[in-house]
Amino acid sequence: MTGEEGERYLCGSFLTAVDILLSFNLTTTRGGVGKMMVSAGQDNKGKITLWEKYPRVSEYLERLQQEKGYLRAEESILAAEGKESEMQCFESLKEDFVI
Repeated sequence: MTGEEGERYLCGSFLTAVDILLSFNLTTTRGGVGKMMVSAGQDNKGKITLWEKYPRVSEYLERLQQEKGYLRAEESILAAEGKESEMQCFESLKEDFVI
């Protein structure tokens, strides 16, 4: 994530608690603010989503979501909440908070 060759996560090549803690924020951002339209470039011609403007952040989240531990944790959370998908969890959050 830092741009160094072989560094896949925030603190290097190994997954750390920092990555796990940030994953929730990125996941909720992708479903809400990440859909906000912003200028595609300096010329202000065209609009893209905030998420599209920062593709390395999107790639980083995708790497996190492919980690075996992440997948196991997600399954456990969804089962405990009686949800079938991450989007159902986000939708239930929208009912409780103004996003």
